[in-house]
Amino acid sequence: MSRRTDARRGVDGSQVSWRRAARRGAGLLLAALAACGGSEMPSSAPSAIADKAHPSLDAEALDGRQVRDLRLRGKLLVVTFFAKDCVPCARMVPGLELLSRTEADLAAVGVAEDASEEDAKAQVASWQLSFPVIHDKTRALQQSFSVGDLPTTFLTDEGGVVRWVGGSGHNDGDLKAALAALRERTR
Repeated sequence: MSRRTDARRGVDGSQVSWRRAARRGAGLLLAALAACGGSEMPSSAPSAIADKAHPSLDAEALDGRQVRDLRLRGKLLVVTFFAKDCVPCARMVPGLELLSRTEADLAAVGVAEDASEEDAKAQVASWQLSFPVIHDKTRALQQSFSVGDLPTTFLTDEGGVVRWVGGSGHNDGDLKAALAALRERTR
């Protein structure tokens, strides 16, 4: 019995299914739009602080660094809330680490929602995070940022206004798209 497939020949002569060809075409179209400045802000998770100034982040990080709002002004800022046992967090936080190392105009701050400081430090070490991470032992930051699910990621503009919120269904690719769209808006 033979299976009928709707296939086309690729550039190299191999068979390419119509679905794969459509995905390639869509990918090329998105790349072309991005190159032409067609960056669009991805959908944002619902948040009580969207389009408002982010709450104060003045605190001490796990490594002893002082996180101060005044030092963060003038840069794009990503604040991400995570925990050691949060599976979706593993899709967002390591990608943020890479962005924080490669994007000069970006500052990143992590907020660990783990029950113990030891768990928070273990996760920071596991992901090799270089940006400051605050252990939110009293859940004060979680409350002031109105965080429900983890991970929750806030992208703020240079003035400290929250412009995009990523929830548990978002990943680092969504964050990159939001960054590109925000940069496009502020040019």
